[in-house]
Amino acid sequence: MLVRSKHDNLYIKPRIKKHGVYLTAMPNLDFDTTPMYSLVVECTDGVSTTQETYTVNIDKIKSPTISNLYTMPNLDFDTTPMYSLVVECTDGVSTTQETYTVNIDKIKSPTISNLYTGLVSSSTTASIDYDTLPFSSCTADITVLDGSSSDTKTLTINIANVFEAPSFAKSIYSLSGTESEAGTSFGTPKYDVTDQDGDSVTFGLDCPTLNINTSTGEVTLSVNYDRDDVSVASSVTCDLTVTDGTMTSTATLQVIIYAINDNTPQFSQNSYEFHVSPYGTVGTIVGTITASDADIDYDYAPRHRGQRRRPIHKATVHQWSAWKNKHEMNVGPQWST
Repeated sequence: MLVRSKHDNLYIKPRIKKHGVYLTAMPNLDFDTTPMYSLVVECTDGVSTTQETYTVNIDKIKSPTISNLYTMPNLDFDTTPMYSLVVECTDGVSTTQETYTVNIDKIKSPTISNLYTGLVSSSTTASIDYDTLPFSSCTADITVLDGSSSDTKTLTINIANVFEAPSFAKSIYSLSGTESEAGTSFGTPKYDVTDQDGDSVTFGLDCPTLNINTSTGEVTLSVNYDRDDVSVASSVTCDLTVTDGTMTSTATLQVIIYAINDNTPQFSQNSYEFHVSPYGTVGTIVGTITASDADIDYDYAPRHRGQRRRPIHKATVHQWSAWKNKHEMNVGPQWST
């Protein structure tokens, strides 16, 4: 017996005892395109032939149906910070279940609405910071009712980024150094400036005797600073600023400038001449030699701090002895202020 029947997607495979309907290697069965196939089977024994028609119906695959969706409208972190959801899926033939765990993040509402006036304002317990919020906008369902009927609309709140001023870590910074020429560096304080917007910052200094590097904040002398001038102060206090180009913060910079021993002592005159009597008494004062130093007490060591000018050094000349026309002088040092 010979069996002949073939379709693009189905065919009958002859067997000795039982024939069967099989799919082709690459079937394309689509219920919406062809919901039913008809197969004509022809049997022959070489003498006579007979035919039969077989119908193959294609079942439509149904989409899974979720029968137990979670219907709670609000997820409250304070009440239940974690939820376990069991999702059941079925295609009408078999059923499967999956368990999902949902962790609820606690996000405080940035706004609160007045129930009577409709005024929307910031919350009294949570600040609105664009740089730290996980969102830049939020929505809320607003309902208005009169006791018998109501209407609901969605309110969208967009949060704008407001630039914030850079800030110093401290309100007062201190430096110290010695009197010197213009351009001498006193170093760079550890400012620890922060800018929440991530902008580049520029330093400024309001001070006639000091300069500041606008990029690094290094402080240098802008003039030749001489502490030996009694009118020159031993410390300077300045207004320090930092700006991001839009907003500015201020702090105070205090600089102590120490005096150093940078002047050579000088005699009051180039030469000295004294006349003594050969009959003078030993120890008689015959003259005085004076010298002075322009330095004030150099006070870069803490134990020497002060504002006094160094004293004038005086030396008195005494007659030492008289013997055979030879006169010797004894110089005895004395200090006076």
